[in-house]
Amino acid sequence: MAFFYQFENCLTATALPVMGREVENLSGVVSLVPAAYLVAATVAIVPAGRLAVRVGFHLMLASALAAMAAGALICWLAPNTAILIAGRFVQGLGGGAMASAAYGLVAVCVPAEMRRGVLGWVSLGAGLGMVVGTPLGGAVAQLFSWRTLFALQIPLLVPVALLLWRMNFGKGNAGAVPLGTTRSFVLGLGAASACAAGSLGRERGWLSPEILGLQIGAILVFVFFVISEQKAAWPLFPREVWRAHAFWHCWGLLFACAAALGGTFFLVPFYLHEVAGLSVPAASGWMVVLVLGYSLAAMEAGRLQKIMTTERQALAGALLALGGVMLFALGGAKALGASGVAGACALVGLGFGLLFPAVNAGCVARLPEARRGLGAALLPLGLNLGSVAGVIASAELREWHLVEVPARDYKQAFGVVMIALMLAGGGFWKLGRIQRTTP
Repeated sequence: MAFFYQFENCLTATALPVMGREVENLSGVVSLVPAAYLVAATVAIVPAGRLAVRVGFHLMLASALAAMAAGALICWLAPNTAILIAGRFVQGLGGGAMASAAYGLVAVCVPAEMRRGVLGWVSLGAGLGMVVGTPLGGAVAQLFSWRTLFALQIPLLVPVALLLWRMNFGKGNAGAVPLGTTRSFVLGLGAASACAAGSLGRERGWLSPEILGLQIGAILVFVFFVISEQKAAWPLFPREVWRAHAFWHCWGLLFACAAALGGTFFLVPFYLHEVAGLSVPAASGWMVVLVLGYSLAAMEAGRLQKIMTTERQALAGALLALGGVMLFALGGAKALGASGVAGACALVGLGFGLLFPAVNAGCVARLPEARRGLGAALLPLGLNLGSVAGVIASAELREWHLVEVPARDYKQAFGVVMIALMLAGGGFWKLGRIQRTTP
């Protein structure tokens, strides 16, 4: 499951330059291709996890893979940008449900003494999905067609979905717990309104009536969501979690880190293709350095936490990633040629690979003991929402660079990523000081 999730994400990410060039009217809103997926995944996470416990994890996983295949079919046949974005939304519903059910399956069905090892295999599968999907996406899109990327997913997803449907494992009894579908939809509606405003703001005008309406609507929807959560008998976020202020401090840092990650993974393929002058397949090949660094660092992150504190590891990761992003932003990656590109990609990958395991551990450690299982479900929400914010902000500044004279260099676009990393690094440095001075 982890392989499919990361494989699909990386497959599409490195093909974005080709899709933006070939799909009519997509170039100005290309950020909606990843954003639609992430918003839909946010909507699906909590209801899918609760439904999986009720009906069985095998049925939830099979349905999630079927939804991903249906979304891939829509994208493959999409005649225009609107249908393509709709297909990505359907894929995101399946991807969010799959991730939620898969992690829930590990938590519910795997004995505690085996859980660390199983999660290690999950991380390995995710890493393999990134390594395989990253070079394949750009190469297939350039040499064949971006539609081929979605067509290839269907024969991979459907047989596994049918196999899981015939199995029977991980069934529980949570019939008394509401799924929370309505409030999840409200959360997704607010995120979708914010995405639409961010993607269309430059084209339509930030002060135009439709963009202002979308911005105000997003704020009102989020306010309504918070109020409804506080009054709900079965909130998506348990009340003990709402009152855990230290958790939300760390969750905010997770959001900033995710914004930096989303912006970086969106910008780097475009930078390598449009600024460094590489072909799309070559740019995708260099992205493998980034995802390999990420995977290797993530696998070693657990050992490093035994040597240094969580906050110091997160700070070290943020600084490494910041160094790599600065190489891109200040032109070092382009000026130094292959060694500069390799160094920047490696630093970014290693930095984020160290950063996310540490920030996730920091969030969980700041939750009440009895609510750590439910509170941990909020981590993917922070990751998705932060990634959406980073993608939209970076994409808007990239669009501004497209009409620059002289030639674009993406300094301001990468500046968004640097600001997010500096905020995260400063936050972890402060947390580390508090940790050292607390008796």
